[in-house]
Amino acid sequence: MPTPSTPPKRQATLLLYGVLLICVGLALYLTGVLMSVPRHLAGNPHGFLVFNEWLVWYSGMPIFFGITLCAIDLFVLLGAKRSPNIEVRNDPIANRRLVVALTAYNDEDSIAAAVADFRAHPLVDEV
Repeated sequence: MPTPSTPPKRQATLLLYGVLLICVGLALYLTGVLMSVPRHLAGNPHGFLVFNEWLVWYSGMPIFFGITLCAIDLFVLLGAKRSPNIEVRNDPIANRRLVVALTAYNDEDSIAAAVADFRAHPLVDEV
């Protein structure tokens, strides 16, 4: 367990970069697809066609690299990121009593049963 004076060990965030690359690839793809609409509305379906096809075709590269980074992070590096020596604080609660506040609007048919159910519980002090 690291002491307060030593900074925690820095871990690779490939999953974050992978998700960002996937989002960039999807944005490029949608941009390429939506660029065909103004081309057809302008009456020139072949204008910017090469750029449009290039954008749609090569939008798969950031998606592929993003999926690869996510897979590396999840299937290769995840075991090293998980530390079994981390202590979890578990202090028992001294006064285990509850106060229940119910909100209801036009619910007079079922509120009585809910109040009775909560009052029957041994830890509930007040409803």
